[in-house]
Amino acid sequence: MSRTLRLLVIEDSENDLHLLLREIRRSGFEVIFEWVDNADALQAALEHETWDIAISDYSMPQFGAPQALALVKQSQLDLPFIIVSGSVGEE
Repeated sequence: MSRTLRLLVIEDSENDLHLLLREIRRSGFEVIFEWVDNADALQAALEHETWDIAISDYSMPQFGAPQALALVKQSQLDLPFIIVSGSVGEE
């Protein structure tokens, strides 16, 4: 039985996007997603869709998870927000 997950992905790497989607699908989810990589696109996605979860890369060239989380908080949506990174330590 497939469960649908509406996923907002904040990421600048297409390879990382596909890796993330593959792993979520392996967990039994049918994924409906939008991929954004800047503040304007994130704001538009928050305004025009309802999401189950947002997953953000920590660091991107012009945008990152701290800025993305601030925008989500400003939207006043009750949206789980997960930060992933291949370059940030535990600190």
